[in-house]
Parts: sequence; C-alpha cells; structure tokens
Amino acid sequence: MHGYLIGSQPTFWRGETNGDYWGFTTIKRFGFKADNLNNSSFTPSQSLQTSTINRIIEGAAKPGTLVQLVSGNDNLIFGEILVDSSGIYRFDNVPINSQNYRVLLYANGQLTSTPIEKKPIFLSLPGQLTQGTSSLIVSSGMNRETRNNDFFGDLNNVRGGVAYRHGVTDSLTLGGGIIYDQSLLGLGEVFYQPNNFPFKLAVSALKVPDKFKYNANLEFRPSSQLNLNLSSNEQFQSFNFNWNAAKFLSINSSGNNLNDIINLGFNVNQNIGKISTYSSLKIDNKQQLDWNSNLRWRNLSARASPTGIGLELNYEGSIFSIFKLPEKENLILSYETNNSSNKHNSLLTLKWKYQSPYINQRRLWDFDLGYGISSQGSGLLASVSTFFIPGLSLRLRYDGISMTSDTTSYRLEIGSVVNFSPNLRFGDSQSESLRSEGGIFIQPFLDKNNNGIRDNNEEIYTQDMELLLILNNKKFNPSLATITKQGVLFKVPVGIYRLDLDPAGYPLDWKPVQNAYAVEIVAGSYITISVPFVASYTLAGTVKDAEGKPIVGARVEAIDNTKSSFASITNSSGVFYLEQLRQGTYELKVNNKSVEPNRMTINSDSPTLQELNLKLPNP
Repeated sequence: MHGYLIGSQPTFWRGETNGDYWGFTTIKRFGFKADNLNNSSFTPSQSLQTSTINRIIEGAAKPGTLVQLVSGNDNLIFGEILVDSSGIYRFDNVPINSQNYRVLLYANGQLTSTPIEKKPIFLSLPGQLTQGTSSLIVSSGMNRETRNNDFFGDLNNVRGGVAYRHGVTDSLTLGGGIIYDQSLLGLGEVFYQPNNFPFKLAVSALKVPDKFKYNANLEFRPSSQLNLNLSSNEQFQSFNFNWNAAKFLSINSSGNNLNDIINLGFNVNQNIGKISTYSSLKIDNKQQLDWNSNLRWRNLSARASPTGIGLELNYEGSIFSIFKLPEKENLILSYETNNSSNKHNSLLTLKWKYQSPYINQRRLWDFDLGYGISSQGSGLLASVSTFFIPGLSLRLRYDGISMTSDTTSYRLEIGSVVNFSPNLRFGDSQSESLRSEGGIFIQPFLDKNNNGIRDNNEEIYTQDMELLLILNNKKFNPSLATITKQGVLFKVPVGIYRLDLDPAGYPLDWKPVQNAYAVEIVAGSYITISVPFVASYTLAGTVKDAEGKPIVGARVEAIDNTKSSFASITNSSGVFYLEQLRQGTYELKVNNKSVEPNRMTINSDSPTLQELNLKLPNP
C-alpha cells in the first residue's frame, strides 16, 4: 500500500529550519493495510503512528486566552479551552481521521475579536507495528519563506529524508533514518507497548550538530477511568493526570517546568432533561483560581468565566425560504462581555449562517453575514469559505467592528488540501494512515430514496448509539469510540464479530434494512459497515362488515410485491395497526378475503402514519 502527499506539509522529523516545507512525500507499507476512512488528514508524522487513531495537541498561550480547536474545512468546533495560569493548553484524544485542524487563540477570551491562528502541534501517542510488518517513508522538498509583499514567497534550502520502521515483536518497534536539514542528521525511534500491561512508551531522537533533540511520551492507563501521561523534550516537560471519579465528575491535575505551575481541579458535566451543563474549576500552587461554566438548553447556550459572559441563541431552519437553499441555515443572536484590563467591553451580534451540502466529504460553501453593535461602535460582519477550486481551501473574513475596536479588518486564507493516493480523487480530503490494529467504522444513514446507497443529501444518524449498537451481545460504550459527523469508529481485536441493531436506538419512524451483520476484523485495517435506515410507515384503521359494524378478532394483512405479509388482529373496537411498512404497493386482505379498498400505495411523500378504514363486501 502506498500513500502520497504533494504540496505544503509538515516534515516527519523535527526540523531545524523555519518556514513552510513544500515537497513530495511517499509511504510504502509492507505486510499490512492502512485504513481508508473519510476525512483523514495526511500528515506524515501522524501517519507513521499506528496503534491509535487519537493524538494530543498541545501549545502555550497567555493565561485567559480562549483556545478553540476547529476543523480546517467547515470550522466545526472540536474543543474549547480557557488557558489557566500554567499558560499551557492541551486537547487530548484528538481523532486524526477527522478533517485538518486549526488552532484559534482569542485574547482575553473575546470570541468576537480576530483570533491568532497557530498550526496544531501533534504529540504522538505510543504506537508500534505488528511483528514482521514495516514501513518506509521518503520525503524531499524545499523551504518556503514568505515576505510582506510576496504572495508566493521564496523557495530555498533543499530538505528531505528517508526513514524505516520495523515491528521487531508485537510489543516492540524500532525505527531509524537519515535526514538532511541544513546538515546531515540521524533519526532513531523506539515504540514499546507490552501485552497485558497498561503502559505505552514512544521515544524519537534526532542527532543534530553538538546535541540531541528528542520527544518522549509515556502513558499509564490502569483503567478506562484513570490515566497518567508524561511528555518530555529537550526544553519542555509536563504531566497530565485525569480520573473519572463518577459519571458526571472528573478530577484532573497538570504541571510543567516552564513556569513551575501545578494545577488541581475538577470538571462537572450533567444532563438534566434537555438542559446540559459543563463547569470546571482549577487552583494552582500560587493560589490563582480559574473557572468557567457552560449551559445549553434547546437553542440557547450561555457561558461565564472570570473575564466575562456570553449568551447565544441559535435558530436552525429555513430563514430565507424564498431561495429554497439546500442543507443548513442558522440565525444566530449573541451577546458577549469582557472585563479584562479594568475595562468593560460588550458586543451584540446578529448573523445569518449558511452551509451547503457535502460534496466528496466536504462542504462546497460556508458563509455568514451579520451586523454587530459594540461598546466601540457598530459595523458589518461577514465571512465566506469554499473548496470550489479542487485542492485549495479559500477563506475570507471581514470584521467592521469588534469588542475592543471600531477599526475594520479583513483576512484572506489560502490552504492546500491536495492528496494523491491510488484510492483518492484529486482534491479529496480522505487519505490513508498506518494502523496496526483492526476496527469497525459504522455509518448509519437515513436512506430517503430507498436505494441502499448514501447520497449527498442523506443524513448520517449518530444519535443514541449507546442504545442502537450491540457488538457480540455487549452494548456499545461511547467512551471507547470516536463519534464523528460521518459515523462511529472504534477499535476491536482481530476476530469475527456479530453486530446487532437494537430497536431502542432506531430513529423515530425509521428502521434498518437488516438488523444484524457478521464482521471479520483483519489486523491493520478498518471495516466500513454502511447501515441504511428506510422510512417505516404505519397503517391504522377499522374493519367493518357490510352493515357497518366493527369486526372483532379479524386478521388484517398487507401483502407487498414480494409476497411478504404484514399482519394485525383487530381489537374489541375493530381497530388494527399494520406497522413497519416500507414504500411500495400492498394488497389488503381481511381473514384472507378481499376488502374495499383492496390496494394501497406508500411513496416518499406519504405520511408515516396513515388512516384507512376497510370494509368487507356483501357475501
């Protein structure tokens, strides 16, 4: 199996040169398959990790900064953190099979200000190949430096490298390579994960002139509720501890050597009816207190922190129905305050947001238009994103006002999303990455046209997964899987599995085409299971004789074109219910005799509950 990347990309080594790396990278895999999931971002350093689909994103920012982790394609928010006194933000268990990520930093927690964008720095979790398998990566390119008035920048300084990784045993993987980055460098890697012990270790070292650069990660997870992670390189050491003490309560602690700060805190997450709340509190060894609280009820969300409050009312529906726009429209009313620097600033905004349907797993258009009134003045707010040009993402943002300034600002962002692989289309965002464990990717969807294939306008169904999925007679555990807008992904050991669908998790008025699947998992690959749900219709009514009297205990049948029969027995009032009917034409019978009417047709425009009274003709 091969993987290819052309264009702007991270290096698979920790480089010595500033600026972007532009070049060509290929990975050759020996002895195993890579998974082929949608929305995968091809990053060489991530693709060389194989035992997990999750990563850590970590960085430094000024305390009080609000950090958002968003998708590079449609600005979907995957995580949000208010930086505490440690000055470190950290997103754990980030699935790399999702879209390319962007890290946005909002100074003083002001969401209405123009954020500073940083490239995400992935910290690799330990991983190894299985015994006897291996991979080879080759990369070559040049450094690109941009200047103030030069859009394309200058290409200089040839860079590149070759690295090889081999599974010595199922517990130990070793790697090595040669890099040229201003000088000739040596690369060494060790991945160790013993069987039957919850310990993982990954060490990568680069020999540069006069010193070593290294990156080490150690993870100890004695149970699904308890986790300790240690990270270290030549300049930075940190630890993170998390304990899920209860279903709604987690206790955590973190620290680093940059400012000798150690935090201790807890998170509370509760759902009460249709109200969901999330609150966190932290105190450090210098007696600084950080807290934030979030609440969501129906279309209303609210948040509060020491620096201010925020309120948002989000209505989803067809606002400008005259245009009959497909997919998704939102009308968003929000209000924010900020009390930093001994000043009280506020901003009230009203925005209309539109997202077009997915094409090749990404939205072609995403734009919003609105108006803002702040303590500094008022002005127009607008942004637009598109993937209209294959291989390029374009994003334009205009701010006529902000919470702290009445100065107009705008920004144009252009990104490369070109991937080449034998199984990929030009400009597609899916890619292959290495895996050493098997897994299942389940994609339930509402098959509106009843053709068994998911079309672009058909909705992915990921609600109530803990009720819907049963694997080998065990209920699905959401904490052990990754639920994305494209489906549900989780790892399982190699073997043959039975997947059942529990009716308790069916979407209302829909049912699956089949309710059980046999799945064989092979090491190093993920099996995709497409689960179409078709509309489920109910026919209700009464059965009467020729004189108009209800018939008790009569057998009512609806027989489709395949001669499949759906039956019901009338109650003491002559009422029957025929449930779980599909689209099609049915012949109606009572006690195996023809009735009036004797046929009915269900199509896509039919209501899910229909009333039809039946009458036996004169004998």
